[in-house]
Amino acid sequence: MSEPVKGARKLSSANSPVNAISFLVERMLAGTLNTCTLVRVDEVDPDPDNPRVAVTPLVPQIDGDGNTLAPQSIYDVPYSRVQGGVAALIIDPVPGDIGIALFAQRDITTVKLTKSAGQPGSLRTFDQGDALYVGWVLNKTPTVFLELTQDGKVKLVAPAGVDIEGDLRVSGKIDAAGDVVGAGISLSGHDHLSASPGDPTSPPRSAP
Repeated sequence: MSEPVKGARKLSSANSPVNAISFLVERMLAGTLNTCTLVRVDEVDPDPDNPRVAVTPLVPQIDGDGNTLAPQSIYDVPYSRVQGGVAALIIDPVPGDIGIALFAQRDITTVKLTKSAGQPGSLRTFDQGDALYVGWVLNKTPTVFLELTQDGKVKLVAPAGVDIEGDLRVSGKIDAAGDVVGAGISLSGHDHLSASPGDPTSPPRSAP
């Protein structure tokens, strides 16, 4: 036989009219007014048009006896990217990440579907069903990162390499610790041919 569900009422909740009213007000706020909380990412759908995550709150509710109530997952949660127009910094979350979930004042279902202004889908307010995942906190030390320092420098760490699509223009000098290869020709390991000393040389070619 299953155990009865314990409510949030304490022994002191009904000791006086003041306590009773206070309990009612507190429960009305706690039951209907979600603001923000820390969550764990469980699933990620990085659809470019509708990126979504499923998350689980990390701080559970407790009943009147202090027993923990298991938190339930929240699905279809939009997550944010640093973006303006068609330009974006894309760092999608992964399962296990910890972040912040905000809960909208009104039902945002219509806006999620149409990406334009619209009537709320229901009369609910500050509901967990209207969650937004907006940030990453309390996570492990990154090994791939772009760091902007206060001394005016930019540090890019990418152990697996950097791929650039498009032209690259540099207004200052390039100081490379390793070789630079262009069109298959090594900068530090190529040579030139000439018919005789003093004659014009050929274009650079790979060293034999």
